[in-house]
Amino acid sequence: IPLTQGSAQAQQTALDRVAEQSTVVASVLGAEENSLAVFAGEAATTASTTADIPALVARLAAATSPQDVVGIAGTGGVTAVSGGQPLAAPAAQPLVDAARRGDRVAAGAGGEPWMLGSAAVPGGGGGVAFVARAIARSQLAALATTASTSGGTGVVVVSGGRAAVAGRVDGTGI
Repeated sequence: IPLTQGSAQAQQTALDRVAEQSTVVASVLGAEENSLAVFAGEAATTASTTADIPALVARLAAATSPQDVVGIAGTGGVTAVSGGQPLAAPAAQPLVDAARRGDRVAAGAGGEPWMLGSAAVPGGGGGVAFVARAIARSQLAALATTASTSGGTGVVVVSGGRAAVAGRVDGTGI
């Protein structure tokens, strides 16, 4: 009987640990999503009163992580920048489409998952400002790696039958 009780206690301890880690991850994820949304909202407001959108996007991109994608899409086209360099339209388009839908997570052109903050440009005739962060470079990924006790960590995002994956399994990037 003591062996059974010990096993039950160990299982409950493991469940409690998972619940605690899940709460921390959810809290960090919420804060990061909020940060991206606030940034996009400020970008959209500024874009509504700015004539030089490419210069604005360059300034906004300089205020984020070099790996983030910052963009504004409107009637004049899409201006997107990552790492101080313009992002080609095919690479930016999946993020623009997701931003226009108001998605908070999107699959990039290569299938990798991105966290997304977006906001409509006031009076912008359907324009949208957005900032995207690869989930593999987010605080969520750092927590998933720290919390993992197995040989593989990663994040899988499934939406509309499509999967976007970032992580490692047995030391191999996926």
